[in-house]
Amino acid sequence: MSLPPIDWTDATAEEALPQEKPLPPWEDPSLSILPALCSTLTGILRRPRSFFQTLPTTGGLGEPLGFALVVGTLGLLSSLIWQALLEGGLSESASGMLLTQTLRFLNTPKLIVGLFLLAPLLVAAGQFFLSICLTWAVRLTGPSETTFEAVFRVAAYAEAPMLACLIPLVGSLAAAVWGFWVLVIGLGQTFNLTVPKAIFALILSAVFQAMLLLFLLLLGGLFIFRGLSNFLFS
Repeated sequence: MSLPPIDWTDATAEEALPQEKPLPPWEDPSLSILPALCSTLTGILRRPRSFFQTLPTTGGLGEPLGFALVVGTLGLLSSLIWQALLEGGLSESASGMLLTQTLRFLNTPKLIVGLFLLAPLLVAAGQFFLSICLTWAVRLTGPSETTFEAVFRVAAYAEAPMLACLIPLVGSLAAAVWGFWVLVIGLGQTFNLTVPKAIFALILSAVFQAMLLLFLLLLGGLFIFRGLSNFLFS
């Protein structure tokens, strides 16, 4: 019987080690911003399963947040611009009257300027708010050891379909539907969830978001009420 080679134990140990997942192009320090952005968007939008299969669940929040800020802010501002530009054309047709009246409040100049300035802050706050509630939901429907960092990274890169907001009229709706499906795929590939479980996790997350938002509104109303009471009756 022949003896194993001298480096047999070393080779076995190397094979037993888990292979590190490659960084997405956006986090690759060797790439400049524009090529990294285009390559990442291409990977998410064309091959979402492959992208999220190889997406590391660790590596920090800064790079994914930066990606979400770029794409999410561009999508949000595009929606506002199209609403402002198309309001006049819609109001000339009877079929667009209802939509025009619905968008009229959003098209006030002061509100639009304010949203332009606050868009990055709104995108960042939305990412953290979604990720907190989605972490709770994934822990209930999938692995209980799911980390906030892992969920945040998936949710941030799932912002890629916001580019569809560049398309007038139907862009916002397409971005919402497409983004929902990309997030379903991302949760499924990253946390080994079936499609029904991933969809249920998103529904559960929406419930958590509504409950948390209601709690914050009630808490804010309570502080305002106490402040007015102290001012009026002190």
